[in-house]
Amino acid sequence: VLCEVLDKNLVHMLHSHQTIEVQEPLTVVPAQSLKNKNQHAAQIVSPLGGRVVRILAQQGEFVAVDQPLVVIESMKMENEIRSDSDAIIKKLQIQQGDLVEPNQVLITFEEKGEADAATKNEYEQKEVENR
Repeated sequence: VLCEVLDKNLVHMLHSHQTIEVQEPLTVVPAQSLKNKNQHAAQIVSPLGGRVVRILAQQGEFVAVDQPLVVIESMKMENEIRSDSDAIIKKLQIQQGDLVEPNQVLITFEEKGEADAATKNEYEQKEVENR
């Protein structure tokens, strides 16, 4: 959806030429990742300080690029942190309700390899079955 943000609560929808008011703004913040030497995101770190209000993924889960992982509330705004690559979650470093600081590690991922391929295949198979 193409839109133009007029201010923090008003958004103009370019395709429909309508202006809508957002009651509870949700911003999408690009996740910052720490890459290992193979350029695979080894960790997701918080781009801002705030409180973890939702965790949208689980340990051991395969996550796809751009999949929502965590929602952090900061300054009364909910910020969705998304995956920047396909990966398997090795460990969640946070819990719902935790206060996090900028650059704090939120999630650690498995190294790329056989486990990724097997889990991705299972994930894709489940997606096909659910359609």
